[in-house]
Amino acid sequence: MDQDHASHWRAAASPGGLIGLILTILSVMGAVTAYLGLAEQITIPLDDLTLLALLLLSTLATLIFVYLLFGYLTIGYRMDSSGIRISWGIWSTTIEYQEIEDVAPALEAFEQLPGGWQPFWPGYYVGRKEADGATIRVVATLPVRRQVLIILADGRCFAISPERPLLFMEELARWYYAAVEAPEQTGDMRRDPMVAATQQFVDAGWTTEFSTEAVATGESASASASQPVRGTSGAFDSSDAPPVSVQRAPASETSPVLRPTLLRDPVSLVLIAIGILATATMSLYILVQYQDIPPSLTLHWNVDGLPGRVGEPREIWFLPTIAGLVLIANIGLAWSIALFDRFAARLMLGSTIIVHIVTWIALLMLLR
Repeated sequence: MDQDHASHWRAAASPGGLIGLILTILSVMGAVTAYLGLAEQITIPLDDLTLLALLLLSTLATLIFVYLLFGYLTIGYRMDSSGIRISWGIWSTTIEYQEIEDVAPALEAFEQLPGGWQPFWPGYYVGRKEADGATIRVVATLPVRRQVLIILADGRCFAISPERPLLFMEELARWYYAAVEAPEQTGDMRRDPMVAATQQFVDAGWTTEFSTEAVATGESASASASQPVRGTSGAFDSSDAPPVSVQRAPASETSPVLRPTLLRDPVSLVLIAIGILATATMSLYILVQYQDIPPSLTLHWNVDGLPGRVGEPREIWFLPTIAGLVLIANIGLAWSIALFDRFAARLMLGSTIIVHIVTWIALLMLLR
């Protein structure tokens, strides 16, 4: 193998980048809104102290989200003669091929699937996670069930999500056999980490064409290492290799964005129904109370707790409008990520309920 060759693999596509962009925009809007409220350019039913805190928090959030978005865009995996380099933002680490003890689908490697939330948000997972007594460094854009787990001899683990994962495994096998002495054919090929890893991916039904038949069926590793690299530096001729049985999922003509995955989740449907009911109830409550609302409402209080801005009754409709827009936006986000991560979609819809609770409190305070 050409030792000067380097192979670059991007992280698999996910909604993480879009969500990061939306969060960045929302934080900027929050900072701008708070600033305009402090400058009394717009009417906001909050005192100056609260607006100042909102301005500082929104500015800090903007800086954080900008960096995280940069980190998402720089997630990548590079293979060369020195090892596998995993990058995220300004952070990177290199795994030497001699350190690799096993490579497997993360879902197959754990006795119990790690649950709960993974930082940072759906489609963007970077951090440390505990599973089966091991600490795993995660740098991925897909949830656990679609992550590739690299286990090192010293016990360290890395979870990644390269695009075209089986082709990534094919090229990893090339580099591995170029750096590590291949086992003899007479030995137990199942002890070879690349052979065992490849078969685990095939058995797990990772459905894409995989041409490294020599690796997957336990053929000579040295012969496999001598073949040109496929995917980035050439083609691999596997016409003489024995076939591999790969399960393939039937192709769907429907775009993932259009699939009604969210509508098949009862918990998500309940959360959506609660959000719609809360918004409708808020609007109905305002209609019932509208005749009793005084002609002037205190919409802003200064630091001393004194009225700083007075508005008309019609401005009360600002609250249900915001609640409705948040509901629509979160339903759209949950719809786009439900196919990738059902837990994250539920969490997104659950946050809508929190927004509605805060909005109800603000409404009751204004009409008090």
